[in-house]
Amino acid sequence: MKVLVTGGAGFIGSHVVDALRRAGMDVICIDSLDPGIHHGPPDYLRQDVDYCFADLRYWTPDSRFDDVEAVVHLAALGGVSRAAREPANIIDANCRGTGGW
Repeated sequence: MKVLVTGGAGFIGSHVVDALRRAGMDVICIDSLDPGIHHGPPDYLRQDVDYCFADLRYWTPDSRFDDVEAVVHLAALGGVSRAAREPANIIDANCRGTGGW
């Protein structure tokens, strides 16, 4: 089974990816690598997983995603202080990003 993990480069997402791979799943991830959290791809990303670095709000799936059978949706912009500073951006990313696909 092929599983798409949104937010797969994040803390929780990366652990979900590890568990899915241990269970023998084929995994593909999409992550925006939000500069508020990441400064490029993290060192802990797996070599046996396909990563697509894109923002769900502006993403168009390519053929790598054609045979996805399940989705684990963990993508979100977070942080209480950031939400206070950037409420429109957080709401846009976390609401429109979810509904865009």
